[in-house]
Amino acid sequence: LALKSDPKSTEAMIFKGRVMMERAEKSGSDPEWKEARRWLLAANKIDTEDPEPLMLFYKSYVRQGERPTANAIAALHYASRLAPQDGGLRMNSAMAYLNERKLDDARLEIAPIAYDPHGGSFAAEARRLLDLMAKGDVDGALGVTAPEVEQSEK
Repeated sequence: LALKSDPKSTEAMIFKGRVMMERAEKSGSDPEWKEARRWLLAANKIDTEDPEPLMLFYKSYVRQGERPTANAIAALHYASRLAPQDGGLRMNSAMAYLNERKLDDARLEIAPIAYDPHGGSFAAEARRLLDLMAKGDVDGALGVTAPEVEQSEK
């Protein structure tokens, strides 16, 4: 109904993409995953500075159990630049950089989280990641799961 009254509503497109992701996750249907991504890309086309459809586009691959495409990974990194205050989004971007063995980029994403004076256990885990990376233990760093790594899913 929202899309009928305003076909260019990015909020409605994002909501439709989220609904399609939920359906696809339950059914396992590849066409439903593609439909969810279509809605998210449509929202991004209208508002290229909104990090939410970019982040969800990336997460659609993760939730499907598929390796994210290069385009989806680039979308995640760009979303992180658009919303640097979102620690979960930053951490997801850092982990994607770690997967690609791009340690300098990963450090740049993690450092603000690690040294956040109000970061609590999330900051402690980020510092642990930085320590592992400094020791050259990328595989160990990839095994660390920060407690709020999914917080950007709000």
